[in-house]
Amino acid sequence: MTRRLLGPLVAGLIALAVTTGAAQPARAATHRGRVSFTQAQRQFNCTICHEPLNEARSAEAYQENALLRTLIARGDTMSQIRRTMVANYGVAVLANPPKHGFAILIVIVPVAVILLGLIVLAYTIPRWRRRAAEQERQPPPAPSAISDADQQRLSADLARRD
Repeated sequence: MTRRLLGPLVAGLIALAVTTGAAQPARAATHRGRVSFTQAQRQFNCTICHEPLNEARSAEAYQENALLRTLIARGDTMSQIRRTMVANYGVAVLANPPKHGFAILIVIVPVAVILLGLIVLAYTIPRWRRRAAEQERQPPPAPSAISDADQQRLSADLARRD
């Protein structure tokens, strides 16, 4: 009689172990894919004060944090949360906005201006030095003689001054 009960009991335990073992990795996977609030806060800025959400203390930041908590509690992935936050608050909410379109110009233009300035300086500085060296080698110009009319006017001005 114990043999008859032992077979189904073992089969039931094996089935229980298999189903619980299968459920364990599934639960662990959803826990690993879950977004933490502090992790999400670091990826967004307050749209009013432009500070990270974990540091901002404005009313707007509190509203953004409330939406963030709601999205996390709902179980959204980070990409879903990002899309929802951008849809509600615009691209300014992202701590690291995408680098395309106008945003890439913010990075490229200053670098291009600096490189262009260095090229202009590399071209003009040697020319300035050459010109200065040539001027030093030339003798100074002889003083020009003052005309008689200018000499009389100068003498009259000096006499009035005394």
